[in-house]
Amino acid sequence: MTSSSECEILQPSQIIRERWKIKNKIGGGGFGEIYEAVDLQNHNERVAIKVESSKASYKNKYKIKIKF
Repeated sequence: MTSSSECEILQPSQIIRERWKIKNKIGGGGFGEIYEAVDLQNHNERVAIKVESSKASYKNKYKIKIKF
């Protein structure tokens, strides 16, 4: 059995592209996960980051979308 944090794509405090800092996971399902984050280059503005999973191949691929 794995804990939910082991299954998450992104982890709290992880920094994406030297700009967005992950705060926590706020939702998810079969198509991906949604995270709350802050924009380090824009006065720590709160943003949502959606990580979409693609199960078209034998390995999961992920695409990150940033919502302002």
